[in-house]
Amino acid sequence: MLIFILTLCGLVAVVTGRLPAAVMGGKQYRVTGAGARLVGTILMLSYPLFWLLGLVLARLPAEQARDYALLLQLLGTVSVLAAALIAGRLVRKPVVAA
Repeated sequence: MLIFILTLCGLVAVVTGRLPAAVMGGKQYRVTGAGARLVGTILMLSYPLFWLLGLVLARLPAEQARDYALLLQLLGTVSVLAAALIAGRLVRKPVVAA
């Protein structure tokens, strides 16, 4: 379910070029334009990453694949989320009070 939510947020960011303020640091910061599309692309990497992971796990015997599948999916989700947060922190801009 988390992978679906990350992919959906990434798709919205790529299409609109904006990320919600709650995602990247509250009301003090804004991520728009190319930066938002970069973060959105990173968030959408989870499905291709796990598809490739499934191909690798298919080469293993069934018991080994079952043992590693949950661990690798958890590590992959956390790494995609961490990469998106780091990229978001690098490209965010403070909101100037009018």
